[in-house]
Amino acid sequence: MRRCVARLNGQMGFSGYGDHNVVEDCAILYNNTRHSDFVCFEQGGCKIVRTGHWLVRRVRCSGNDGPGIWFDIDNHDAVIEQCWCEGNSGPGIMYEISWDADIRNNVLLNNGNAYQKDVQFNSIHNSVGHVEPVYGQGILVQKSRNVRVYNNTCVGNRRCGIELRHHPYQQAGNPGHSKETYRLRDNEVFNNLLADNGWDNLMVSATPENPVKAGEVSNNQHDWNLFHQSAVLTQYDNSLGNYCRWGKTQCAGSMSLEEWRACTHQDLRSIQWDPCFLAPSERDFRIEAHSAAAGRGREVPVLEQDYLGNPRPSPPSIGAFEPANYSSSSSTARVLLV
Repeated sequence: MRRCVARLNGQMGFSGYGDHNVVEDCAILYNNTRHSDFVCFEQGGCKIVRTGHWLVRRVRCSGNDGPGIWFDIDNHDAVIEQCWCEGNSGPGIMYEISWDADIRNNVLLNNGNAYQKDVQFNSIHNSVGHVEPVYGQGILVQKSRNVRVYNNTCVGNRRCGIELRHHPYQQAGNPGHSKETYRLRDNEVFNNLLADNGWDNLMVSATPENPVKAGEVSNNQHDWNLFHQSAVLTQYDNSLGNYCRWGKTQCAGSMSLEEWRACTHQDLRSIQWDPCFLAPSERDFRIEAHSAAAGRGREVPVLEQDYLGNPRPSPPSIGAFEPANYSSSSSTARVLLV
């Protein structure tokens, strides 16, 4: 499915299943006009179930009432890359009770905001409708394993930039949701730029204390990320040194990066700093050449290019974009961003 538009449909833009399918260069906009909620099990941009080897590339999901790109149950070997998910009432990208996926080089903005059902679309970037309290992430990996979340830019999402979530209800009376099959384990979250997200920039479920559930959350790694909260930097009078040392970046847990490291023993090479976006008020989230994110990422062999198709240097930058002056054509960059 290439160069298609799914817009203003009653429940969702499209659904999908099967193996070796491609969704590329499509626009999935303002779907679920009837505002069905999560108890209906599917709504928003799309729902993709029981698939293998899907590629979702350069898809724009904006203003859907529900998740933007949603893989749910028994999916494997998916690639979601170079997508722009903005203003959806659910997560921008949601990958749950599945395994083996690459989520890379995506931009996730302002997902999960509460909308009012009784008003019409209030801008070209926002839907209307309900909000689910536990949702609103840029990227949500839920009860899945071997998911690699690399080089995404997550800004202004209501709940979290990225969340790795254990979902206890899936073991409650549903024989199809085996705890042996669906575990939150062996996931990697590297090289992501997480700024001004509402709860935590990054949230990772702890291992459940119930001995019966031992091992359901294990071996999840997160590092080489950049965290930033503009409001906290302002509280420190824009002193980057004090902000980096003491500023809170995990809002729900009220943790600084240093505290986060001590509690999780992760993110030892991550940084807390101003990412120096090129023009965030114009929704241009490329980074300046002097950004702390430039050239500070981990080497990832599969990452040959950034969101705009520019080659990745060695080492790569953190986030979806290499520095703005790295592109040979700024006009091309603006066209793709808009």
